[in-house]
Amino acid sequence: MTDLSEHTIDEIIYRQKPGHSLEQEFYTDDRIFQRDMQKIVAEQWLLIDHVT
Repeated sequence: MTDLSEHTIDEIIYRQKPGHSLEQEFYTDDRIFQRDMQKIVAEQWLLIDHVT
């Protein structure tokens, strides 16, 4: 398992090979999750609701 104290998240993303599965940190590290939430969900998702 890669120690994220030795590698920045950007380095982990850069070394990702197209067509291969993601490294374990993409599924387990809270910093990557928070980055995804900030860069993808917070900026691009719009929550709507319908009440009948």
